[in-house]
Amino acid sequence: DVHHILGKILFWDCPKLQNFWKNIQKEIKQIMGINLPLEPAIYILGIMPDSMTDKNSKYLLRILLLIAKKTITNLHKCPL
Repeated sequence: DVHHILGKILFWDCPKLQNFWKNIQKEIKQIMGINLPLEPAIYILGIMPDSMTDKNSKYLLRILLLIAKKTITNLHKCPL
């Protein structure tokens, strides 16, 4: 199962990252007015939902998700 593999490889199942992604989901809803399902295919791989057809919205969402992923890599570099 792709979701199981993604979860183990990219730490999607980590409780701290789950809270991070829930916060990102909330921010995306606030910024873009869309309720994006909390799925690694969207947040990690950037696979857009079929319902999202607007090119500009897809572009903005990709940028927001890229920033979110970059934030994780920056936090990972910091000692706990």
